[in-house]
Amino acid sequence: MSSFVYYTSNKQRQRGSNLNTTLLIYRRLCTMLATNNDKEVALTRNEQQVYIELMKKRVTTTKEIDKITNNYETSRTVLSRLVRKGYAIRAHRGYYSAVPPELIGTNYEVDRYILAYKVGRTKGILSHHTALELHGVAQSYFNTVFISRKTPLRTFDFQGVEYRFLRQSWSFGVVSILRDSVKVELTDRERTILDCIRNPDYCGGLEELIKSISAFHQIDVSVLETYLKKYGERSLTIKTGYLLSMMKEELRIPDGLLEKLKAQKKDKVYYLTPQAMNGEGQMVKEWNLIVPKNMEEVMRFA
Repeated sequence: MSSFVYYTSNKQRQRGSNLNTTLLIYRRLCTMLATNNDKEVALTRNEQQVYIELMKKRVTTTKEIDKITNNYETSRTVLSRLVRKGYAIRAHRGYYSAVPPELIGTNYEVDRYILAYKVGRTKGILSHHTALELHGVAQSYFNTVFISRKTPLRTFDFQGVEYRFLRQSWSFGVVSILRDSVKVELTDRERTILDCIRNPDYCGGLEELIKSISAFHQIDVSVLETYLKKYGERSLTIKTGYLLSMMKEELRIPDGLLEKLKAQKKDKVYYLTPQAMNGEGQMVKEWNLIVPKNMEEVMRFA
């Protein structure tokens, strides 16, 4: 069996958390050697260095690997070899993911959220139903990941997951979380709620939307009101006011906020969902809003 040799030099020695991460990866590889006699670890010096970088960042671009090898052709060659040996996966054009040592030879699935954020990270954030999932309130998990950015990219599929990019120019309401030590950004609770109300089809429909919003239990109404002003869409204000009035007790919505939102309805008629525009809705005069005819049933089972 070939042994795994950890190459380093005085110039390349790392300190602090970077060194700890590198040593952890090295120990995991050594553990695999000791416990998996049917698997052989045989990596060149360049392959080891690139693999460790892949493991630290989970999903890495070829441009980032170029900084390690200092050579475009070497980077492509090393990445191709790692893929052939089962240490890496080509997740998207120009993006590679490491396969953890203990999972080499299995049907390893790349973390969809890390991949989505890395591909769309130029002012791109995870949003809509994907944000509901990461906030822990989604009632189901989609095989579609939504990424909002100023300039949308082409949708792509990988490992049975669709990565869909939506055009949005707003930059407020963003929070960061860590997934497997990797930072990803997503819309915060209040913006997620408003994004889903604006486009219920991107969050699984009205019933999924209501159940998910209810699962927040409490929201910051002052932040929500501020965001509504930033959107500047009266229809969104009316739809939000109506839905909040239906979940007033669960979310502890003050009457004062509902009255302020209701005062903006004017004389125009609004529609809660696109389906309500097809003659399949009923009018809620209090909000000048047409909602689905089965709205009471939806709320009852939400």
